[in-house]
Amino acid sequence: MLNFFKNHWLLIMLAVIATLLAIVWVQGESNKTAKQSLPNLPAITYPNLTGQNVPPAITFNLTGVDLPTQVSLYQISPKSLNSTQAKALARNFGFPENPSNISTDSALGDYYLWLSGSKSLSVRLSPLDINFVQDPGSSPPPSEGELPNKQTAFTFVQNLLSTNDLNLIGTTLAVSGSRKTSEDNILELKLDPIIGQTKVVDNNTTTSLVTSYLGKDGKVYSLLYKAGFTNPHNPTGYPSKTLEQIKESLVKEGKIVTLGAPTTEPALYVPVSVNIIRIESALLFYPTQPDALYPIYILTGTSKTNEGDQPVYIYTPAINSKYVR
Repeated sequence: MLNFFKNHWLLIMLAVIATLLAIVWVQGESNKTAKQSLPNLPAITYPNLTGQNVPPAITFNLTGVDLPTQVSLYQISPKSLNSTQAKALARNFGFPENPSNISTDSALGDYYLWLSGSKSLSVRLSPLDINFVQDPGSSPPPSEGELPNKQTAFTFVQNLLSTNDLNLIGTTLAVSGSRKTSEDNILELKLDPIIGQTKVVDNNTTTSLVTSYLGKDGKVYSLLYKAGFTNPHNPTGYPSKTLEQIKESLVKEGKIVTLGAPTTEPALYVPVSVNIIRIESALLFYPTQPDALYPIYILTGTSKTNEGDQPVYIYTPAINSKYVR
């Protein structure tokens, strides 16, 4: 055997090299085939999210991650009110017909503002955004009686939206959270629009697209309505990122949208490293690009900052990077 190797060592080495090259070639062809197997779909220009860049120092401590293999981009239309409809809405909330002020934003159009005693109502006409607030300090909610339970409050808000033609066509509203505030005299109810099993969010992770504050007297003390879209349709399925692809693209494509407690300004904290503990799918509604709902992943965890550990929320496109423009 030793003599055979000595006499044929060159042939043996050439055979080994040829075998290794063949393996490398097969792997390369497999990778090429995998890339070529991605469907030919148009690239997507995701909204330019405001927030901080993701630091390169990232760790993932996840359990039971079940990511989809495909996500959908939905076409939508902006939900809008004209001037007459906005004034009718104001009357329904107890304001005089004519607004106290009208302003115009270069990117988002007209805003109407009503002020009346301790109440204020701000309406962006398109995409629709409503902010009704009654100052509990100037007009305290009653402390006697009982707050509605979650189901009763949910039904009340649904009726309120329906009465004011604010139904979210093409989605299902679901309660995402509730709590008592103002010395237990106000019930906060958060509602998320759902398409299939995926919730719709905006760039603010601390709020839902519909949030109401109800008193023991059956009155609405505040209503925040940021679901300025309608009729999600024509879903286009895209291959989604795997966990490894999320890790590879996060620094380039991800954005920290919330860092620290909801009342703090993100700029106060400088992220040094990030530890991710959860990933969930969502659809992003972005008012300056109100023609689509964009599939994203929301990554939550903790960030080490110049002021210690802080909660962190990161958005990143959920579709394969091949299609991210």
